[in-house]
Amino acid sequence: MTPRRRASTAAAAVAVLVLAPLLAGCAPTAEKVAELERLAQSVEGLSFVSDATVSTSQPLPYSLTSTMTIALEPQTDRAAIDELHDLLCAADTQSSPEIVLEYGFRGGAVLTQDSLGQCWSAPVGFVDMLPVLAPHEPQLTRIAWTEESDPDDGRSLEIDIDLVDDPAKAGTAAAATIGAEVLAAVDADGASVSFTTGGITIPTGTLAQARATVALVADLASRFPVARLSVDETRERRVFVELATDRSGAADEARAYLASEYPDVVIAAVVDSTEGAQGSPDQSMLDAGAAVRLSGVATAVTVGPNRLTVSTTSMAANVAVLEALREGGYGEVDVAYSTALDGGAVAYLTPGRTPLNALHLADATAVVAALLPTGKLAQVAFTPGSLKVYLTERYYDDASSVAEFSTIMRDTIADDVGSDLRFVELDNKPLG
Repeated sequence: MTPRRRASTAAAAVAVLVLAPLLAGCAPTAEKVAELERLAQSVEGLSFVSDATVSTSQPLPYSLTSTMTIALEPQTDRAAIDELHDLLCAADTQSSPEIVLEYGFRGGAVLTQDSLGQCWSAPVGFVDMLPVLAPHEPQLTRIAWTEESDPDDGRSLEIDIDLVDDPAKAGTAAAATIGAEVLAAVDADGASVSFTTGGITIPTGTLAQARATVALVADLASRFPVARLSVDETRERRVFVELATDRSGAADEARAYLASEYPDVVIAAVVDSTEGAQGSPDQSMLDAGAAVRLSGVATAVTVGPNRLTVSTTSMAANVAVLEALREGGYGEVDVAYSTALDGGAVAYLTPGRTPLNALHLADATAVVAALLPTGKLAQVAFTPGSLKVYLTERYYDDASSVAEFSTIMRDTIADDVGSDLRFVELDNKPLG
């Protein structure tokens, strides 16, 4: 054998040795998905699980990302969660899914906890809150429960509870009661906590701060018709209060009460319902809202303490709103969009942990443009990283329409969506 031939043979042998272990770990994607489907069937065999659905994507060859959404029955308790945890941990799968838990209350409200690993170490503390929340079921619609643990940042807990009653009409007294009971019972000492419900917005802080703020709301709401109370996280715990009344002097009375009984609380503003449309007294936010109004592209503009909420009648108008803010020097302002579309469809574009940018608006526009011509679209809800689409009631359970939308959504996401969508749902189910 010549030296060149020996060298070529040696190189080939090295290549085989290198590729063999790589390819050995790269089982066909179909095999990995089949494993996850079998695991989902095992999970569905648990008495307290009504459904386990696997959604997958393949961003790179031989790679697979997956989510298993598990619907829990009302009888779920701590022992059930532990049993589910043990089953998932014991499963030897080649692809480890993210776990999303959806707990269904008997009255129809749904609590969701996402961002769990297959063998999670998070406390899954919501299960211990179920007895606290159960008496309030008639008032609940949706609860988002997010727990995270970081070696550097420590543990964080976000609780977001949507209520049936509009706090602008019903006030925040009921929300304060629910908040006080939940925060009193939650085991989150040492964690950073944020809490939102029924007109109450408390940004990330200590558990003690969250409890103190809810107690303040409860006290104030027992004396005044409080429609909204929020804490400005961009400043040192500044409190903004909106009253659900236009009674002359009400705002001054509430402001005086706060100053007298809570001298350590920094009051950003107390406004009544006639001023409430402007929301936050922060001048830069008011100016940003004025810039959008002057642009003439929004049908309504509401200025909140940390966000603008605009109503439009086209996806193009949303882009125009963003441009108007940029031209006015307000490009960093968070904006939520509510867009009334043809045929009664609606698109909701909401900032998440990151604001909505031009790419997000383009992605949402592409989805709407692809689905609206079908005449079957009811709603698109877009948040950075998340897309939820709903068919109209007539087609909601129609298999062919669901299949049609699934195909359109997959093609649109693959060809026309530039941002990362981690969660995609169609009619409350992960896109298959």
